[in-house]
Order: sequence, then C-alpha cells, then structure tokens
Amino acid sequence: MNNLLISNTIYEHKKIHKEIWKDPANKIVNQIDLILICKRTASTIQDVRTLRGQNCESDHFLVRAIIKQMITTKYEKRQQKQRWDINRLNSQEIVHAYQENIETQINKTEVREDINEEWTNIKTTIVNSAKEIIGIRKKKGMIGLIMNAGR
Repeated sequence: MNNLLISNTIYEHKKIHKEIWKDPANKIVNQIDLILICKRTASTIQDVRTLRGQNCESDHFLVRAIIKQMITTKYEKRQQKQRWDINRLNSQEIVHAYQENIETQINKTEVREDINEEWTNIKTTIVNSAKEIIGIRKKKGMIGLIMNAGR
C-alpha cells in the first residue's frame, strides 16, 4: 500500500512489553500506539518495546525504539594526477630540448622578492615545459595491461 511497516509487531517480546495502553477502569490493555517506518529503511530499527516503569503522566506506556543510524558520506571525485611520459626522456634530443625550454622560460621571467611567488613561478615553468616537450602519458586500456603482463 504505502510501503510502511508496523515495527512494534515484528519483534518477539513478552506480552507485557507489547501492551501500550491500559484502560484505568477495566484493566484492559491494548496495542494502539504504533511506530510506522518505510520498508526501505526497516533494517535500521533494531528493537521496539514498551517501557512500563516510566511515569509519563498518561494512561499510555512509553514506547522505545532502538534505531541504528546509517550516515552516508558524499565522496568527491578526486582529480587524477597528470603523469608525464617519462619514457620519452630516454632520447637525448628530448632531454636537451626540455632543459633548453626551462632555461629560456626562467631567463624570460624577472626575479621576485617574495620566495613563494618565485617558487610558483619556477613550478609553473617546469610544468609547462613538461607539457610541451615531454607530454602526458596516455592511459593504458585493458589490452595494454594484458600485453604488458605477458612480458
């Protein structure tokens, strides 16, 4: 119907722990206060019972439900690191071109007084030169992994 579950009735307890309302005059007991929960989250309820000893100034007994709270966290997708194609550095021509590119880029920029600005300048120079000369390593698919496993 509404995908609701009455959680009071699914746990085995003595009859005295299931009775929720007591008629003050006739000593009639009944189970009229119910805890409804969606069937999808029914596994979070661990136990439901009546606490008869608690005084709540009513002809109803206190109903206690033990709920296991499930907290989900949202994971942010990490940005993949760029991996340089270092196999290209086996060629002396590429190494020489990379070194020359870094030297010319650093010589073009002026020296800064702030050490942090100088560091970011050097870092961006190295990264940009690596992108230009060395290049980014391409991801291997499953075929590349299988072929390398045979070696």
